[in-house]
Amino acid sequence: MGEAKRRKDLGLPARKKELVIPKFDKMKVKSKVKEILYKYPLIPFTFYFLSIVIFLTGIYFVITFYK
Repeated sequence: MGEAKRRKDLGLPARKKELVIPKFDKMKVKSKVKEILYKYPLIPFTFYFLSIVIFLTGIYFVITFYK
């Protein structure tokens, strides 16, 4: 029998759990992103290229749909 069922059978309220929010370290994340970008310098170019291609493809399909 688990603790929750035992507490329910005894008529006790549910146990309070403390919510622990992890500390967000902005500088650590920033350093990891810079490290990845220095390791793979083509990532920004491929991201920009793919976003432009997706944007132009969307415009093309909208234009052909309303013709």
